[in-house]
Amino acid sequence: MPPLFERFSIDGANPRRYHPKHSIRALQEAADEKLSNTQFRRRRGFGALISFRYMFAKDQQRTVLTVMVLILGTVLLYWPLRTFEFINWDDGLYVLNNEHINHGFSWLGLGWCFQIGYADNWHPVAWLSHMFDCELFGLRPGPPHLENVLLHAGNSALLFLVLNRMTRTYWRSAMVAALFAWHPLHVESVAWIAERKDVLSALFWMLALWAYVLYVEKLSFANSKTYYLLTLVFFALGLMAKPMIVTLPCVLLLLDWWPLGRFAPEARRPYARVIVEKLPFFLLAGGSSIMTFIAQKQGGAVASLIFIPLETRVLNCFVSYLRYVEKLFWPSDLSVIYPFAFKLPLLEVVLAVIFLAAITAVSAFFWKRQPYLLVGWLWYLGVLFPVSGLVQAGGQSMADRYSYVPSIGVYIMICWAAYDLTRRWRKHSEFLAMIGAVVLTACAMQTVAQVRYWRNSGTLFRHSLAIDPDNYIARSCYGCYLRDLGELEPARVECQRAIEICPIYMVGYTFLSGVLEMQGKKDDAMAVLRGALKIRPDFSGARCDLARILFENNQFPEAEAELEKGLELDPTDAGLHLYLGHALAGEGKYESAEGQFAESARLEPQDATTPFQWALALAA
Repeated sequence: MPPLFERFSIDGANPRRYHPKHSIRALQEAADEKLSNTQFRRRRGFGALISFRYMFAKDQQRTVLTVMVLILGTVLLYWPLRTFEFINWDDGLYVLNNEHINHGFSWLGLGWCFQIGYADNWHPVAWLSHMFDCELFGLRPGPPHLENVLLHAGNSALLFLVLNRMTRTYWRSAMVAALFAWHPLHVESVAWIAERKDVLSALFWMLALWAYVLYVEKLSFANSKTYYLLTLVFFALGLMAKPMIVTLPCVLLLLDWWPLGRFAPEARRPYARVIVEKLPFFLLAGGSSIMTFIAQKQGGAVASLIFIPLETRVLNCFVSYLRYVEKLFWPSDLSVIYPFAFKLPLLEVVLAVIFLAAITAVSAFFWKRQPYLLVGWLWYLGVLFPVSGLVQAGGQSMADRYSYVPSIGVYIMICWAAYDLTRRWRKHSEFLAMIGAVVLTACAMQTVAQVRYWRNSGTLFRHSLAIDPDNYIARSCYGCYLRDLGELEPARVECQRAIEICPIYMVGYTFLSGVLEMQGKKDDAMAVLRGALKIRPDFSGARCDLARILFENNQFPEAEAELEKGLELDPTDAGLHLYLGHALAGEGKYESAEGQFAESARLEPQDATTPFQWALALAA
C-alpha cells in the first residue's frame, strides 16, 4: 500500500506537488476530502483523526525500519574492512607519516590543521578527524576503516530521510538511498582511509540539506532563521572537510524549483528572495575555492596549460562525464587510478558529446512534466564540475571517489523515471519491486567483490594492473609495495617499466632512484635523476634527491651547484633552499647556510624541520 503522502495531496490531482509547508492538519483535511461520502460519514470527526494518526504512526515505523536496513546492510557489506591495512597511496602522507597528527591530539597540531598547503589541500575538519582517530586508536587501520563505513551508512540513511521529507515518495527515496549505499562505485570513498574527507563532507552535505528543508517548511515561523544558520554552518564544515561540495548553493536552487516548489506561481516568496538568501553560501564557496586553488598551486598539484592544453582537458571532461554514467550502469573494471590520457579516441569523444547533448535536450524538453529529470541531470553535471579536469589537479583523468555525491542526481532520474514509465501498468508495483531487488542484489555482490581488492596495496594495485597493464601510476605504486617488502629487484623492474610506459611521469623517476639506492647502486640512481632533470629541469623532487645522494658521498660543491640551478628556475621552492642550506653547512659556510634555512622557513612556515636546521646553523 502506498504511503499516506502519496495517496492524498493538497491539490487533489498530483501527489508529487505536495509542498512540505503544509501542516499535519492540512494533510488530514485533504485526506478527509478524498474519502467518499460513505467513508467520510464513517470516519468523520474523531474517527477520521484516529485513522489518520494510525496511518501516520505506521509510516513512521516503516521509515525507522528502512533506516535500520540501510545502516545494517551497509555495515555488513563493508565489514571485512576492519582487518584491512593502510594503502601506500596517500595513507602515509595523510596519517602514517604525518608527524603533525599521528601522535594524537595536541594544541600545536590543532593549529596546524588550519594551515594551507600540506598535501596540496585545505581541509582542516578532515585533518581533525584523522587526529582524533590517532588519539583514540593509535595507528591501527581497523577503527578508521569502520569509522568510514559508519559515516557512509549514516550518509545513506540521511539521504533517504531528506528525499522522503522533500518529495513524500517513500519507495523512490528508499531506492535512491539504497543505490547510494550499496553501489560498488562508492567503495573507493569508503575503503580508503585517506579519503575520509569524502564521506565526511557528504555527511555535512546531507545535514545541510536536512536543515534547509526544515528552514523552507518553517518560513512563516520565527525559528526559520535558526535552520537557515544551521544550513550555513553545515555547509562551512563540509567545505572544511572537502571543498568539492562548493556546488551546494546551486543544488539548493535546483531543489527550490523541484521538489520544494518555491518558484511556483503560488509560492509565498518572490524569486529575488530565494536567490538572495543563497548569497552567503556563494561567498563561502568562493572563499573555499580560492584557498583550495592556492594550496594546490603551492604544492604543484595544478597542472600547467603547457603540459595539459585546454582542449585536451575539455575533451577529457566530456569523456569522463560519459564514463561515470557508464560505470553507474555497468560497474566493472573499477580501478583506484585512471591515468590521464593525452590522446583520446575520436569516436569516444564524439559519443560523449552526443550523449551529453541528448540527455540535456531530453531533460530540458520534459522540464514541466518531469522536472526531476532536469534537476537530477543538472545535479550530476554541476556537482561533478569542480573535479571534471578543467582545472587539472593530479595525474588522474577521473576517479571513482569523485562520483560519490554527483551520482545521487542520476539515481533520482532513474528511480523517478522508472515509476512514471510504469505507473499505468498492471501490477507495476510488483514489477518495480522485482527489478529493484535484482539491481540491489547485483550491486551488493559487486561491492563485496570490489571491497576485497582494498585488503592491502598489493591486492589493490595488482587489480588495477589486471585491468590496464599500461597503468604506469599503479605500476610504480606496486613497485613501492614490493620495495617495502624487501623485494628490490622486482620493485626495480616495476618502476623501470612505469617510466618506460610514460617517460614524462616524473614521480616514477624518484621511485626508481630510491630502489636503486637501496640496492647500493648510487651511481645508477643519480643517472636516473639526471635523466629526469633533462626532461623537466624544474622538477625539484628529483633535484633534491640528487643533492641528498651527493651529500652522502661528501660531494658538497656538486650538490650546491645542482641546487643553485634549481633555484634559478624557481626561487620560491622551500625544499631547494633547505637542501642548499645543508650543502653550504657541509662545506662549513654556516652564515650562508643560515640564510638558506631562514628563507626556507619563511616560504614554508608549517615545516618543523627547517627551524631545527636553522638553529643548528646558528649554533655552529
